[in-house]
Amino acid sequence: MHHVLWVKLLGYAGLIPFVLLALAAGYTVSVTMLHLLVVYSFGIFSFLVGSWWGIGLLRYQTLVLCLSNALFLIAATLFAWLSLEQWLAVSGILFVIIFLIEGRLAAFVRQPDYYRRLRLHLTLGVAISQFCLYAWIS
Repeated sequence: MHHVLWVKLLGYAGLIPFVLLALAAGYTVSVTMLHLLVVYSFGIFSFLVGSWWGIGLLRYQTLVLCLSNALFLIAATLFAWLSLEQWLAVSGILFVIIFLIEGRLAAFVRQPDYYRRLRLHLTLGVAISQFCLYAWIS
């Protein structure tokens, strides 16, 4: 149970910057807060699809390796080309997409139920905070 508690604690701790930076950026109309949120969002997205690389290696899943690279390259390209505001909406969609892909691939079947629920909550929290801020500032 100790491990599960740490996973949940670290997961929700990672959600805090999404929510606080979105609130700060919306309330103060601060480009600095918006920029921090966008960079944090790209970093977390990169972390998640980067973790797929290890999963793909350990489970001999070439598709997971390829998807990890493809999703990172798509996100990096969009991150470089889109405005800060546009990235909010697009990355919210990207987080939902990777959650949905994880639910369909055999490499992720072994995820514990508590983790799957946690990822759902975190994905919704990230997407909602980003979509709300996008709607507020656009």
